[in-house]
Amino acid sequence: MVESDFENSNFNYFDQQIPLNALEEEGVSTVRCSTDYLLKHGRVSEHGRYLIQLGGDEDGFREVSVFYFRTMYAPSHFPGPEYWNLRREMELSRAVCAPSIPHTIVNMKLFQMLLTQNGILESYSASPDLIKEAFFATLSLDLDEEGNKNAALGLQHPDQYVLKPQREGGGNNYWGSEMVEKLQELEQDPARGRFILMKKINPPRFINRFIKNGAVVGPLETVSEVGLYSVFCKYDGKEVINAVAGPLVRTKDVADN
Repeated sequence: MVESDFENSNFNYFDQQIPLNALEEEGVSTVRCSTDYLLKHGRVSEHGRYLIQLGGDEDGFREVSVFYFRTMYAPSHFPGPEYWNLRREMELSRAVCAPSIPHTIVNMKLFQMLLTQNGILESYSASPDLIKEAFFATLSLDLDEEGNKNAALGLQHPDQYVLKPQREGGGNNYWGSEMVEKLQELEQDPARGRFILMKKINPPRFINRFIKNGAVVGPLETVSEVGLYSVFCKYDGKEVINAVAGPLVRTKDVADN
């Protein structure tokens, strides 16, 4: 598992540890290491194998079969050109990257918006209408007539929309008055096209309690989000695995954006 030294790697520690424990139970060795560690102790062999030195032993290089990324998806994860070069080396090595660079990009907001447009999803699914039932309106903010019309919706109804940048990982969105200020700031800026405006999801609310640092917090009004893990693997352009792996429910205070 690849982490970063300059981010809070413990933020989703339990999410991260579940697949590692499952692999260890199957006899597959796992290692948590940072991008800084890989810069110092990783290299690509002449045959394209990515090798990592463990335990300080000069001869203790082991080949990496899979990189499971919990970093390298946000600009802050690349503080220098050496980190971009490292990501390129990992992608071009024989190791499997989870996710690969194309899969990282396709998860970005502008690609998600494309999937909501007519004719796009139909190329990839035999049941596009069924999938679209779960979609919420995702609107372009390009500097054109349509983008200006969509931006006006956000300005007029800030309680009904959320402004999302072309980013991943959470914590980057704009809500309410912050969204209004950001849309006004971007009114004549081409950078507005790197954002999308999405219809706000209002899930059911319920009373719950949290345990934080060993103490009970609450009762609080909360909302939950159900995510589905999936597994996709291809080789030489052919699909090998494409399956749902199970759900994950996250719950938060209704006041948290």
